[in-house]
Amino acid sequence: MKRFFLGGLLALLMVLLVMCSKRTEEEPFDEELDAFLKEWDLAFYYQNTCRKVNDAVKVSVTFGEPFKITEVDISDKAIAKMSTCGLLETMLISRLVSVLGPWMGGSQLYVPGITIFNSTLQSHPVALEFFSRSDCFPVMASRFLIFIKEGPTYPPTQLPNFAMIAASDISMELLSRNEKVQLMAIAVKTLEKWISVLWVSGRNELGQLMIAIMQSCHYAPFMEDVGARLFETTYGYSFYLQDGIYYEGLESPPHLDIILEYAMQFLNENPSI
Repeated sequence: MKRFFLGGLLALLMVLLVMCSKRTEEEPFDEELDAFLKEWDLAFYYQNTCRKVNDAVKVSVTFGEPFKITEVDISDKAIAKMSTCGLLETMLISRLVSVLGPWMGGSQLYVPGITIFNSTLQSHPVALEFFSRSDCFPVMASRFLIFIKEGPTYPPTQLPNFAMIAASDISMELLSRNEKVQLMAIAVKTLEKWISVLWVSGRNELGQLMIAIMQSCHYAPFMEDVGARLFETTYGYSFYLQDGIYYEGLESPPHLDIILEYAMQFLNENPSI
């Protein structure tokens, strides 16, 4: 009896050891990330990430009026049945030119990038369904946090798509101030951690998201300085420096450095509730 008891106990301990070892391999403890999640009240979103999405599809669109979508190759019924995670993933895996507007496809002609992007997204049925869901922000926050942990190449090219979806007029009009603060915290953390390996477009779109948040929150220090100098280029907002120089987009210093400085100041003055 004693041998049977000891044998059973040993087997149980081995099972627990294997489970703990497997968990450690899948999700090693990251002290820095854990502190960040606690500081900005993001732990719940990180624990409920959309890592396994099986209902996302690649969507193609047809344009009618300039930058207005008139047709998609998926039915309204199919879109309505998608999970919220599936809707977001559908936007991320579809071609940039289809989801976010022609300016994202690298057009060489001058077009007002942000205006076109928002016009396109506001006529995209997948985007409209996504932002109508009550859990759209938890899903966005969860998906954004994956980029911090896994890096901007998980999966490749999706970070620019995500940042601009989050920066859209639809998003900014819907989210609360505290939710925007949390998005800003994730954007700053992602940029700081991965700036050395981010593609040019990834740096630019994170900068565009920071601008959108500060504009939406009417952040006075930013609006009175950079906000007064903003104008649209093909690749989004840019602004003149004191010497009159500007770049298309925000991917390079000193433009991005200035935006990041104001973003960090914004976070210092707006701790998460």
